[in-house]
Amino acid sequence: MKGILLAIFGVFLVGCSTNLANYSIVSTGNVPIPTEKHENYVEGESCLFYFLGIPFGNSANRHSAATADALEEASKDGFPAEGLTNVTVWESAWSIILFGGDCVKVRGEPFQFER
Repeated sequence: MKGILLAIFGVFLVGCSTNLANYSIVSTGNVPIPTEKHENYVEGESCLFYFLGIPFGNSANRHSAATADALEEASKDGFPAEGLTNVTVWESAWSIILFGGDCVKVRGEPFQFER
């Protein structure tokens, strides 16, 4: 009986992840080539949550929002960055019966310009 219940629950519990892109450099605006790089990687994400298939959250410009989140993380780490280099973008999703989520994540090396 436990095996059957576990199998039924497993049918309703699903998730996936996919790599969307790899970039050499990414920014939320037009910028020249970076001159000063931070050696640590930062991550940012933009997530939507679903109830009965209806998304809750901002579904527009999710890549930009995840990039801005990563740049904010770099700023919290004491490195006010203007863009990211060596960027990886991926998406992950999950659902449990009536609820679900979908996140776009960005990981990269922050940089700033010498002025």
